[in-house]
Amino acid sequence: MIGRNILEEDTALKRYATTPSDQKPRFNWSDFVRAESNAPAIHIKVEVGEQTRDFDLCEIADTVGKALTDLLLSRQEEDIYNESNRRLVAAVAKTVSQELTHWNDGEEATDEPVTLTAHEITKIIERALVKSNAHDVARSLIIRRQRALTEGMGRLHSGADVEAGNRRVGVKVIRRNGKAVAWNRNKIEIAVRKAFLAQHLDSDPATAVTDAMSERLRESGLEFIHIEDLQDRVQEELMRQGHFKVAEGYILYRAHRAV
Repeated sequence: MIGRNILEEDTALKRYATTPSDQKPRFNWSDFVRAESNAPAIHIKVEVGEQTRDFDLCEIADTVGKALTDLLLSRQEEDIYNESNRRLVAAVAKTVSQELTHWNDGEEATDEPVTLTAHEITKIIERALVKSNAHDVARSLIIRRQRALTEGMGRLHSGADVEAGNRRVGVKVIRRNGKAVAWNRNKIEIAVRKAFLAQHLDSDPATAVTDAMSERLRESGLEFIHIEDLQDRVQEELMRQGHFKVAEGYILYRAHRAV
């Protein structure tokens, strides 16, 4: 079950995720990876919002390094850019590079480079972190991604997929302050992913949990649902799919948020 220290750390992580970059220490994670890496060029494009750009392994290193920095700051640790942490970031970047190389080699030959969404890249980074037993860094990465989604800085899926999925459900969510907001599948998936990672588990099942819950909600025909009722349905779906440990942690997290 999730301990109170994890819940407090989660709150601190959210605070650091929203802290402007110029108010936090900055480290040259990409420079270290660039010097250490001898990986072949990866011919992949990355779709971020409305923009598409070339894949850059150094951006992966910076993404992981920033998530690690937020995590260590939340624990009030000062020794961040040390040899061990640099090696971790480099190892994760290498694992991502290897997966993308194998993934790209498996695609049919074409003159056009393969394009992946920011969400797909994030999931690959997350898997690499889990393989390195760095679940807490993966959780920090998801929280940073949550901030980007909230601020409109990034998307978890292509825009068309998100809008189509949201329209299919169509329900309005009543927040704790009484305000009704449009259903957003991505926010649900992020919350479920964090619940898995908090238990040091692979978060890939979060997609199936979110999809199944979204479909049940769509079939219910509800026009409005209170956030507490929505979270009840998340717990029920976690248990329905056999993720009892994650459901227990999710319950404790809800209790902590209510205090």
